Amino acid sequence: MSTGEIVATAVHAYKDGVIDRILPRSGMPLPPDWVLQNPADWLEGWRETLHQVLQKSGISGEEVIGLGIDFTACTVLPTTAFGTRLIIESFTREGLPVEHILSGGD
Repeated sequence: MSTGEIVATAVHAYKDGVIDRILPRSGMPLPPDWVLQNPADWLEGWRETLHQVLQKSGISGEEVIGLGIDFTACTVLPTTAFGTRLIIESFTREGLPVEHILSGGD
């Protein structure tokens, strides 16, 4: 699509969502005023929505030149140099190789 039009969208609910009482696997209670999210939810969301969008649009992964994400809640997304490495390693481990990194700013 050279017009920039949206050809498909997808939504995936986080499995664990907002963790505010007990840790899902261990059942350990959280201290008062603690709220967490499971980073695996974020990766699963990317994997599932990307798969759905490719199926709905009828295009191949090789044709994708950009991705847009939007969240309706606070999301675990590291933004420092160390976080960038975490994201790249996590994507690669999940079978989503990172081939290019574009950096913007002033």
